[in-house]
Amino acid sequence: MTLRHKYVVSAPAIREYESVTLGANDGVWQKLGEALDRAHAGSGAYPVLATAHPVFLAVEQAGIRWRVLGSASPTPQEARDELAHQFLMRAAQAEPESPVQKSYRKAADLLDRERHDEIRAGGGYFRVARIEQVVRRGPNGPEPPRPADTSRSPHGKASSSEEFLDEVGRDLGLEAMALKADVANAVTKAGALPPENIADEQRGHQAYPDAVLLGTWFTIGEQVEGDWKAFTVTEYRTPAGARISLLRYFRDYVPRFEQPGPDACAAYALAADTMERDQLDEITANGRRFRITRVERLARMRGGLPEPPRPSDFDPYPPPAA
Repeated sequence: MTLRHKYVVSAPAIREYESVTLGANDGVWQKLGEALDRAHAGSGAYPVLATAHPVFLAVEQAGIRWRVLGSASPTPQEARDELAHQFLMRAAQAEPESPVQKSYRKAADLLDRERHDEIRAGGGYFRVARIEQVVRRGPNGPEPPRPADTSRSPHGKASSSEEFLDEVGRDLGLEAMALKADVANAVTKAGALPPENIADEQRGHQAYPDAVLLGTWFTIGEQVEGDWKAFTVTEYRTPAGARISLLRYFRDYVPRFEQPGPDACAAYALAADTMERDQLDEITANGRRFRITRVERLARMRGGLPEPPRPSDFDPYPPPAA
């Protein structure tokens, strides 16, 4: 059955939310019913805002803006690795043995050995930006795509188009203003996270008080024992992209790797056919309930600089050569 819902902008001035910590394999949320739920009784089908594990972007200063390099990473180190990869590609394109090539190679080598969240190379300035993620939740679970979301191309922007942290028009309008106010004023309840996380959050909000919206992404949620959790760590630019990924799981991954038996494989195949035919946002396959879910991203800024990773952010991997 296709999800139908009505969206109503919630009131601002939300002050508190609860949270859970996330492990290495968790995506947008672990148990959405517990993830940073704000103490808020708003209106509409999805009145509660929940935020969870941040993601991280390698970015390059371009005038007064920040150009996004590569895709979002679940840990700061993976974003640093993306920066090193960018430097090596640029070094390969530079004039052999030129100062620019040597600068890029030196920066890539440094990131291979040490953790740096800001670095200069080839005459440019680069940072790792911390990106917060927000999911709207209601009594029936996380918010699915809205009607306007389904008009997007399945593959989003062309790969050749540039993306910046401050895309014009992304944070305009009543909905965006309400979301920015909600997130800017929220604080984690004492005891919901370790003290160091809460202290880092307070310092981060003070040092980077401006919220910049980065657009809406989509992921796949699964209901497990009454709680919604991330089915995959990957997020997609469009609902269609997330749906295509889930269809591939039903049709290809399940029979090839999970091998649950002929009857179960037939149930997954039927679910895939139904979801594809009717362009559904939610489906139950072999007794498992899945939902395409909206994820809204934002960066905290100050003086034109994006917030870097916090000391308490989940960052278990060392640099490759460390």
